[in-house]
Amino acid sequence: MSHLKKMRKGWENEHLSRYLLSRISFLSQPITVADDLGVDFMCTLFRTIKVGKEEQLVPHQSFSIQVKTTRKAFRGDKQLNYLRNLEVPFFIGLVTQDRSGLDIYSGEILPDFFSWAPAEVSFILSPQQDAITHAHDGAWPTNKKGIFVLPCPYIGTLKVMDSPEDSGRISSALAAICSTTIRNIAAKLSEEYVFRYPSADGKVAYFRIQAGTGSINTFRGNFMLRLAEVFYNLRRIADIYPQQFSIIEFDLFEKEFLQLQSWSFPHADFVGNIYNDLSRTIQRRLQIRLLEILRRRQGQNGSGCGNCSPVSLARSTGRREPPEPELGLSSG
Repeated sequence: MSHLKKMRKGWENEHLSRYLLSRISFLSQPITVADDLGVDFMCTLFRTIKVGKEEQLVPHQSFSIQVKTTRKAFRGDKQLNYLRNLEVPFFIGLVTQDRSGLDIYSGEILPDFFSWAPAEVSFILSPQQDAITHAHDGAWPTNKKGIFVLPCPYIGTLKVMDSPEDSGRISSALAAICSTTIRNIAAKLSEEYVFRYPSADGKVAYFRIQAGTGSINTFRGNFMLRLAEVFYNLRRIADIYPQQFSIIEFDLFEKEFLQLQSWSFPHADFVGNIYNDLSRTIQRRLQIRLLEILRRRQGQNGSGCGNCSPVSLARSTGRREPPEPELGLSSG
């Protein structure tokens, strides 16, 4: 009985890929055709830690990878539903027996693209050596047939002869991309649509806002939730670090909220609850401390300010608040 050579070659490539990936990650893979949904391996990167005299492997970031034998662009829409709903980072591996290596390319752009793409969309995944900045103007690139071409930048190469240090560098690069991609997957799932990408040196981030599509229905509510986060943090500062609290900063956000409140934006009631609680806290503390100041002044010169509102005194012209040591509040 004869055997197809190309099938044998495919198995060899699969075994080589499995070995190289196993040097930096725990692996799982489909065991039946029914389980094969579009990726060859699910991987979990590990870190090595010393426990007593032994080294232990600790799971880190997880990702999926599809292994190819050529660097040609290929149709990604054949796996449209799988890739659209995938909630782990996706990579492409190019295995080469002559170099005993696995080149790895990142599909980090997928969450961003699928936040914009219609339900039915044709696209190609294109492994490329050059880095991408993601700083395009929102128009996704297409080929002559009008099919979207998604660039998948090169990350690094795993080789059989790699030292542990070499493998560790590739593992670290994959972990960094996984962290970025997971944040972007979360942005898609939470309907916030603010996507972040590191620059080539890893120090400066690019931000892309995916306006339209889903974002056009959620940006108002998202903005109100950010205001709620602001007021919760200001209350936390007022409670725990009163010397760092800025009444001027509070005024800025207060004015923004009061203007938006009349528009009946989503979550306005939720934001209003924490705003009112914070406002009452500030009013109460200002009143108590300012009354103490007024009493001291009355005792010094025999005069009073019986008609003065403590809060209006704190926000009066030329003196937005009492001296910091007395009030415990910063002027910004």
